[in-house]
Formats: sequence, structure tokens, C-alpha cells
Amino acid sequence: MRRPLWILLSVLLLAAAWFLVATLDHDERSRDERSRLAALALGNGPARPALAETPAPRAALEADGAAASKAKSRQSGVLEADPETLVALCGRVVDEQSGLGVEGMRLSFLSRRPRTAVVETGPDGSYCTECVLSCGVVSVMHLPDPGDPRFDARWTVEPAQFLLRSDVEAPLRHLDISVRSPAQVLEVQVAHADGSAGSASNVSLVWGDRSSAGGFDVLGRDFQLADAHGRARFALAGEPPEGRLFELEAEFSGGEVSDALALTAPLVPRPNRLDLYTGGSLTVRCTNDRGEPLAGVSLWLASADPSRAPRGRVGDTDASGEFRFAPLASGCWSVHAVHPLTGESVLGECDLPRGAQRTLGLQLGLANLQPGVRGVVLDELDRPLGGVPIRVRNGNSAPVTIQSGAEGRFEYWGLASAGIELSAGPGFLDDDFVPPRMEVPFGTSGVQIRRAGHDEPLSYAVECVSRDTGERVGDATLRLLTEEPLATEQRFSAPGGVTQILVPRSRHVLYAVEAAGYKAAQGELSDAIEARRGGVLRLELEPGFQTDFEVRDRVTRRAIEGARVWLERVQLASSDAQGHVHVELDEWPAALRIECAGYALREWDPRSLGERAGEVLLEPLSPR
Repeated sequence: MRRPLWILLSVLLLAAAWFLVATLDHDERSRDERSRLAALALGNGPARPALAETPAPRAALEADGAAASKAKSRQSGVLEADPETLVALCGRVVDEQSGLGVEGMRLSFLSRRPRTAVVETGPDGSYCTECVLSCGVVSVMHLPDPGDPRFDARWTVEPAQFLLRSDVEAPLRHLDISVRSPAQVLEVQVAHADGSAGSASNVSLVWGDRSSAGGFDVLGRDFQLADAHGRARFALAGEPPEGRLFELEAEFSGGEVSDALALTAPLVPRPNRLDLYTGGSLTVRCTNDRGEPLAGVSLWLASADPSRAPRGRVGDTDASGEFRFAPLASGCWSVHAVHPLTGESVLGECDLPRGAQRTLGLQLGLANLQPGVRGVVLDELDRPLGGVPIRVRNGNSAPVTIQSGAEGRFEYWGLASAGIELSAGPGFLDDDFVPPRMEVPFGTSGVQIRRAGHDEPLSYAVECVSRDTGERVGDATLRLLTEEPLATEQRFSAPGGVTQILVPRSRHVLYAVEAAGYKAAQGELSDAIEARRGGVLRLELEPGFQTDFEVRDRVTRRAIEGARVWLERVQLASSDAQGHVHVELDEWPAALRIECAGYALREWDPRSLGERAGEVLLEPLSPR
């Protein structure tokens, strides 16, 4: 009797299991169908393909709508993080000239969320990303494909940056993208010493203009990986102006390098070649006055040739007082070494033949110096805090920067003075320290600097628009400034009038924005944050021209008084005792003329603010 009962129970259990599986499968199909219908309702999302077609990947429409947890701020008010909403992006990629869809092109989308969405366009140029893009500023670029002759050089993408607003509920957004094939391609062949192709070599391109002092003013950089044939192709947006400088270099597997190849526009259509060879090495050995190894010395290595494009490497000496730079191309290399106890730098140079190994000895001493201040940096829980930059001003000398060690301790040596001024973490996004600034007598020990707390900075999307039309301005520059006790500044470029900024939570921040064709605008960043819509800060600029700058001697950097600023035959202003000039016009001028007795006449393009922003340098006619 027990056996038939057991068999009956087994049959009932199997029937229940089958019913449960069937129910779950039906629910899953129902959810898929609801997602498909939602996609169709949200801006022509991907529909279910016919059986004869190849199914295209669909966007995941279940957006991560959960807001990111808000980090606790030490300051109440409007500086709060916006909820993070993830969206998908669909649309078409069309050729700018023909207006036809471009199939088979790979695009990379990058938002502030640290994940890149890569898509390949389908028939008629259609594309659709996954639901991984954060609202705010999103960048898009073409990924070259060495295996496809159509796309082996990078195409220009418009818009290269755009905004995704957070006040739109749809998790699927629509954006059509215009692309343009490169007007000119700079191609270079990379080869090993045995003549074989230098495939997978890292090739760098730097372009710029020659400065008035003979240096290389960098305008841009690009990097490519050589294909299986050792070929790297760089797309140029247009015909480069005459005199434009280009410099190419290659490196392979951390052991082989090439010499720099310098080119000047107009570029002649000819084969360019970079030959790899075993790179050399330069070991920097730092010692103190007694010849003992000096650890913790900050090193900066760069080419000693001022006409070369600026490139550099950094390092810190170890317990043996050494650091090895490799691989290096042949040439003259300069090394700046900063003493960890004084903040003063020592310069050394070394000629490095091809493939050679050299050692450069530098002595950084404390002769005639005394301990000026000793102390420790602690966090908010009184734990030692290493790696904190500390700005030190000894008497009337120029400020230097030292750094707290692994145990949080710091020490400064210098010439005896009336007193020392200290400030920790003086960067724009650095944490706040207490006290923010202190003055102590020379020779003080036992100084304690504490971090007030640690908050992650806030991120906001910004768009710069014309006050008259509401349309976005062209390329703009946005400066964010904090006031005393620690005045700091951070710059953000805004191509197409949009950018993403990082803001410290607990500081009073001001902004200043400039764009060609518009007057500069300033204000309180908190006002713009409070008025934001869709997570986007809107900064308005008034058409016209308004600028403030200083006129200085290029050699001595001193301010020049009495320099006159002309627009054609009309004098607009002259510099005061501090070299300051203020100019305001209804329209943006093509160029201004600046003249002063004893200096060469300067034609100044307001779009270029000299060697430093807000500064115009005049060349003296005779040595001063």
C-alpha cells in the first residue's frame, strides 16, 4: 500500500514543478514584450525583428533609476549631488556630405559614469547603446578600424559633446550624429631594427605653433596603435595652416623607441618612417651633503631642446636615492630634482647616445640651512595622513611646496627668518585643513595640521549660451575660483559651449566664463546651481567685447606702464602702473595693436591671451 502512495506523491510533485516553470517562462516573455512596447513608445526604439532578419541588440530599458546615495556635506545649502539616472541612446549616423547613413562604423560614448559604451552602426547608420550613460555631458568619438579601409583613420564626429538632461523621464533618448571623413591623413610606417613591421607600437603625434621665444606651443595631441603592418594613420580635420608644427614618436613594449620626426606644414605627400631601436636609460642618483642617498626626491625629466614638443616623465628616488628612466631616445635630457625638505630644485643635464645607459648624480644639500618647522598632518580621526602638499613661505622668499611623508610627518629647512607661513592642501579640489593657514616662528616644532573632513566633489553639467538668442556659444573657457583664506583656481574648456565641472562641496566658489564674440561673465556659482534645470547649469553671456589683461616685459615679467592699446587708428586704453588694461567694445575686434616706447609693436589677437591667460608680453628692443 505504501508503494502506490509514494508513486502518486511523486507524480503530483513533478506536475507542480512543471506548472511553476511554465508560469515563470510566461512571465519572462510578458516582461520582454512590455519592454519592447515601451521602447516603441519612447522615441522609435528597436522593434522585434522578423524571423528572416538578423536580430539587432536591444537597449536595456530598465534604467537604473535608483538615485546615488548622497554623500554627507559639511555645508548645508544648494551644493548637493543630483540623482544619477542611466539612459540609453539611439539614432542614426549620417555622412555630412551625402546625407546617407554610414554602416559599420564603431563609436565610443563616454559619460561621467566610468563605463564606455561602444556600438557599431547597422543598416542605414542606425545605432543603439546599452542603458549605461549618465545624464550630463557625454563625449562621442569614432574608433578607427585598421581592417576596414573606409575607417582606418578617425572621422570627425558632430556633435563631439552633447548634453543629456536629467529632467526627461524617458530612459531611451534619441540623437542623430553627423560624421565627416578626414580631409587629410598623416601616415607613418613604424619598423624594427631588422626591418620587420613595428605592429602594436604606440605612436604619438603632437602639433602646435612656434612661440615668439622659439618654443613649441602645443595645440593638441593624438595617439594611435600601429596596425599589423606597422602603419599608424592620423586624421587631420582640414588643411593645416602654413608653419604648423608636427612631431611624431613611437615606442614599443617598453623597450624600443624611435627618434622624433619633425614636420612642418604644408605637409608633403611622402612616406614617413619611424625606426625603432633599443632605448637607453638614465639613472638619477641623489645624495645629501655627506654623500648619503637621499630618498623622496621628486624628479621631472624632459628634453633639453626648447624647440621640441614638451614631453616629460616624473619619478621619486627610492631608499638608495635612485630612480631609473627608461626607455629613452637619444638626445640631451634635463632633470629637475626637488629637495623634500627645502622645496628647492636643482637642474642637471645629460647627453644620452642611442641605446646608452648613463647615471646622473645630483647633490641636494642643507648647507647653511636650519630646521624651520617640523610637524605632522592628521586626518579627522587623528590618523597620520601622508602625501599632503604643504605650501611653505619662509620670510619674504618665494613659496615652495613640500609633502608629508608616509607617517604624516613633514619638515622644512631654510635660512633663518622672522617667521614661516604654512598652508596644507592648497589645491582647488583638495580637502579642507584646520587651520587653513598658520604663521609660526622659525624653528617651531610639534605643529599639527588636521583635515576637517573628506567629501567627494560634486559634478555638474554646464552650458554657456547667448543671452540674446539662448543658443550655445562656440568654444568657451570657464574658470572656477575660491576665495581666501586659500584662493585657488581651476579651468575647464567648453567646446561647443558645454562642459562637465567638479566643485568642492564646502567652499564658496565664483565663476568667470569667456567666449569669442561675447563679454566675459562672472557670478556666484551657487546661484547657477540653485537655478539649474535638468541637472544642467546655464551660464548666459552678452554679445560684445570686454577684457582685462596685464602688459608685461617678456624678459623680466615686470608690469609695463603707459602701453597704449589701439583699434586701427583709435586709442582705446593705456596700461596703469600695475600694467592693467581694461577694454570694452560693442563688437569683437579682429586684432588690437599694443605699442610702448622701447618695445616692439605687438599685434594681439584677443582669442589668444599670450603665454599665460590674462597676460600680454612685449618684446624689449634692447636687453634689460
